[in-house]
Amino acid sequence: MMLSFGLVSLVLLFFACSAEDGIDGSMGAQGAAGSPGQTGPQGAQGDQGPQGDQGPQGDQGDQGPQGEPGTANVIYSDWITVTTTDWTEIPEGTFPFLTPDKPGRFYDITTSEIDQAVVDGGIIMVYARFCEASWMPDEVTALPYDMYFDTGQWDYLFFSFDPGFLRLFVLHKGTRTPPDNQIITLCDNQFRFVVIPGELQSSGKNSEEYLLDYELVKAKFNIPD
Repeated sequence: MMLSFGLVSLVLLFFACSAEDGIDGSMGAQGAAGSPGQTGPQGAQGDQGPQGDQGPQGDQGDQGPQGEPGTANVIYSDWITVTTTDWTEIPEGTFPFLTPDKPGRFYDITTSEIDQAVVDGGIIMVYARFCEASWMPDEVTALPYDMYFDTGQWDYLFFSFDPGFLRLFVLHKGTRTPPDNQIITLCDNQFRFVVIPGELQSSGKNSEEYLLDYELVKAKFNIPD
């Protein structure tokens, strides 16, 4: 009985290993990729990360060239009208050439813009704008100025200053008798002063020749009419 069971087992094992079972075939080619699916919704933004450490300070750059002096500190007055009756006669003997026939007059302008610092180191310019009845109507010229006429009339305008005020002078040195030689006091003229502080004098455009040209000064320092 034991022999029969062993024989049966051997027969079953034989048929299980039959040559009719073939070897595994090779893997087939990969199929084409399918169409991509729809993009999913964007996820929520994450929390901001901690701030990083500050980097080291860079080297200081080279200093640039010094700019030209500005014009903010330049002071200019309005045009000041001096009428024929505003002038005060200069006493005879104040100047050696003054006589009753050749009088002189002055007019004072009070201003806080002329202080001791300006007197000591600044530049003060005065410009005259002559009236219609003068020899040069509406012309602007710097003082001091000699106004000479071929008829023998000669008016000399100049100025002086001290802290707090500016004094205008007109001297009549003509050869004709009054009032013919008093041209300046026969009509109303206008005067304007310009104060240039000492720190702006380093500019070559502050030369005397340059400052005598009112149009150049007006453009340089942005002075309105």
